[in-house]
Amino acid sequence: MVSRRFVSLLVLVTLVSGALFWQSVRVRTLAWSDPSAWRGGVPQPGADVTIPAGKTIRVDVPSIRVGSLTVDGRLILADRDTRIEARNIVVHGELSAGSQANRFSHDATFVLDGDPSGRGAFVASNGGHIALWGTSRRSWVRLTQTVLPGQRTLSVDDAVDWRAGDRLALAPSGFDASETEEATVAAVSGSTVTLRDPVRFRHWGTVTDGVDERAEVGLLTHNIVVTSDASAAQTGVGGQVIVLRGGRLEANGVEFAGLGQRGKLGRYPIHFHLVGDAHDSVVASSSIDHSLNRCLTIHGTDGVNVRDNVAYDTTGHCFFLEDGIETGNVFQGNLALATHGAAAGDAILDSDVAPASYWISNPTNTLIGNVAAGSDGNGFWYDLAPHPTGPSATASIAPRTAALGDFEGNVAHANAANGLFVDILRNPAGVTEAPNYNPPGTADFRTFVAYKNRKRGAWLRGTNLRLSHAVIADNSIGVTFAGANAILRDSRVVGTTANETGPPKPTDPSFPIRGFEFYDGPVGVERTQFANFVPDRVRQASALSALRFSPFFMDPTSYASGLTFDRAQRVFFEAGAARRDRLGGDGYRDSVFRDVDGSVTGTADATVAIDSPLVAASQCRREASWGALVCAEHFGSVFILGVDGGATQLGPVRVALVTHGIEGGDPLVLFGNPQFGTNSAYQTNVRPGYGYRVAFGGRFPAHLRLGLHHFAPGDRVSLYLPQAPADFAPAQRTAFETHVFRTDGTLVIEWTAGNSDTPDTDVIDLCARGICT
Repeated sequence: MVSRRFVSLLVLVTLVSGALFWQSVRVRTLAWSDPSAWRGGVPQPGADVTIPAGKTIRVDVPSIRVGSLTVDGRLILADRDTRIEARNIVVHGELSAGSQANRFSHDATFVLDGDPSGRGAFVASNGGHIALWGTSRRSWVRLTQTVLPGQRTLSVDDAVDWRAGDRLALAPSGFDASETEEATVAAVSGSTVTLRDPVRFRHWGTVTDGVDERAEVGLLTHNIVVTSDASAAQTGVGGQVIVLRGGRLEANGVEFAGLGQRGKLGRYPIHFHLVGDAHDSVVASSSIDHSLNRCLTIHGTDGVNVRDNVAYDTTGHCFFLEDGIETGNVFQGNLALATHGAAAGDAILDSDVAPASYWISNPTNTLIGNVAAGSDGNGFWYDLAPHPTGPSATASIAPRTAALGDFEGNVAHANAANGLFVDILRNPAGVTEAPNYNPPGTADFRTFVAYKNRKRGAWLRGTNLRLSHAVIADNSIGVTFAGANAILRDSRVVGTTANETGPPKPTDPSFPIRGFEFYDGPVGVERTQFANFVPDRVRQASALSALRFSPFFMDPTSYASGLTFDRAQRVFFEAGAARRDRLGGDGYRDSVFRDVDGSVTGTADATVAIDSPLVAASQCRREASWGALVCAEHFGSVFILGVDGGATQLGPVRVALVTHGIEGGDPLVLFGNPQFGTNSAYQTNVRPGYGYRVAFGGRFPAHLRLGLHHFAPGDRVSLYLPQAPADFAPAQRTAFETHVFRTDGTLVIEWTAGNSDTPDTDVIDLCARGICT
């Protein structure tokens, strides 16, 4: 007799087996060419096709031409040559060509219509997964021998798996981004690549003067291609790959060619749009070439892994973080070549006309081992707004005060502006704060390499910034900091290398090249080597100088320490700076810095000052070839401010040295900042222990504020005001010991800095009868 327990077990087994059977029926893979896979037979060319949830279709035909293709289930490409043409492809399920374990080994091409309505898109959203795994290829290498025009053989630093017919991009080796060129492989043997045609430009292939300037060579060809239809090149309206919320993209070994829509917001070759967390998305070992609008945009999305890609011949900012809310994204080992400026009418941002290969709007992202070569603007640009903008606008996140993610081992060369630019050219509307990057701790940009950039290797604006273990060479200017507590440290700076390609500024070949510029401050340069700053018949050269003809104040506590020099003039200030008075330049004309350990001047704790009429030269050592004086004392600063309401032009202000009550020598003429129109504020650095006569070219203000900064205890300075009205008197005194008196009708103010507990700043207000309103 059969037990009830046995019967129950038999029923359960039957039910489970039935369920598994019907599930296998539902998920079994059907061929695209099988009429039974479709209602109404195999889709006809141009038809709109949907693969419903629960159905898996394997593409077993060489060519498909549809209108729209919606994948709610699964679409798998059989490993054979395949071409899919569509107005758009929308994936809510899965579309795959190969996998990480089993790469797609044949050729697969997705052609998207360039539809002006915004279609022509390859979209993953609402759980959709696009997985494109092409053949694993070496993405890019560097030359090991210089290639001259007319040659066809490349020697590279590793064996490559490239093949005849593959297309390559060769990086420029000079200042001209247009020397990037495309080539086709004829044959490969190990690390030797023979080209079908000779190269047109020289491409450098050796490490010289301690600088690795070997040109990069990137692979453009991959066996999976996502591209636009043929009309896009003429219309500027191409296809696009978009990942939306809930979507996922895995692209490895893919060429994204001719994508994007010229001048259209949100129409990019690869676009992560408001996805949120995207740590499961990756774009790797792929190429993005001949794009019409950017190359890869991450917008409102965190955690995307972008590595070992080659971007070539793209328009506008290339690798692009859009709103400033994006964090945790990783850019590693990417090569960006020939980043072109957008035409003015096609620029989405004003800055797209002079773009960056890497445009970073939030510092809390990772950039390691990337290369930016041949941009019409900057290589790496940290453009940090006070708060995120656009759809991501929020006051709870502040990119300007966020911590810096890893920035290490990045390279920038042959860019029309700067290799690394940390600044914002224009504040958002209504924002008046200084555009400084002020991280919560020290932000260290490590092991950066910058060479052959027409403007600077690096310009960093902000506080508590470091550029450490850098190699900077062959730029017009090596490094400039705008801000405070910013330091170049443990680096090598080279004026010119054996890779000679002409002057960085061909329209101004006499431009004096310099390694480190003092500006703003306090800033410093520590434990750094300077080499090959040698003047020639055309232009001057120096390891150290100041921002040329700047009208802005220069902090006298900026310093140098632990420097070494090899074939390098140490300092140079232009003696003829006075001819530029009317263009500004007050800050430049009072340039000073401290030589902490004597490694610059041979005298520890000396001050190097531009040769100025305000310095009693007889008490300092003149270095004529430097255009400088070396003085034993530290310098301090005098600020002059007219506090009257409305626009009151005080200047030009003439400041003259007074010795034993006698004015001597020519005055230093201060014009203020010409950008400000009517100037009421002026400043200059002065040597303590002396007096200075101050005369206004404009009306003497009804309320005058004088400030002294950066003086050491015991320092004395006197100001003589011959134009002060008879009833002018001090209304406020602060930290310093101050004496005010008249002699021969001149109002004289004498300050003496206090003891070590006294701040190094003092302010005094002068008004009629000592009453300031």
